[in-house]
Amino acid sequence: MQKILVLVEGQTEEQYVKQCLNPFFETLGKKIIPKIVMTKENLQGANYKGGTVPFTNFASQIRNLLHDSSSSCVTMMFDYYGLPADYPGRDKPQGNDCFERVQFVEQEIANSIGHRKFLPFLALHEFEGILFSDADELYSSLPIALRPNPFRVIREQFATPEEINDNPTTRPSARILNYVKGYQKPLHGSIISSRIGIDVCRRECPHFNRWIERLIAV
Repeated sequence: MQKILVLVEGQTEEQYVKQCLNPFFETLGKKIIPKIVMTKENLQGANYKGGTVPFTNFASQIRNLLHDSSSSCVTMMFDYYGLPADYPGRDKPQGNDCFERVQFVEQEIANSIGHRKFLPFLALHEFEGILFSDADELYSSLPIALRPNPFRVIREQFATPEEINDNPTTRPSARILNYVKGYQKPLHGSIISSRIGIDVCRRECPHFNRWIERLIAV
């Protein structure tokens, strides 16, 4: 069975890989294993996991994973929103729309790492965008009684869930928190995404689906 390592931004993405991606890829003879990014080390030597890190730190961790000769691919699952400006291409992404811009940044990151086994992926515009793949499931999974379903109203404003804005107040998680103050990404994110399922996410999210197809082809 092929082994794919994926450096993830936090516990939510870790659980998503374990609960949604890995069962799918196991049917294809591949095992996808999440590794949470190490963010810092305290004076006693304890490591902290999850969150954003400078590119030099990220690159070092990716290269360590690439040293694992038993893996067929090393990838990543970070949010495009909030990605530090020191990541290649992030300060001035090129392209006519969000899909071209995120692919530009991914390619710049890939060029900087310069390894044939490395396949970067940035979620548009953050993990919660995937949850808008099924606005009704998102609504029914959270403690909210408003009608009509505000998440469906939001979803219908965009051609795809991945186009929901790259903005502090209108990004996907901010929109959820606007209606559900108790939304907790690690808890609710993994539950909702499992209920939605990978097939729906692939159908609704073209950039996400492109990543899945490239991993299938590894």
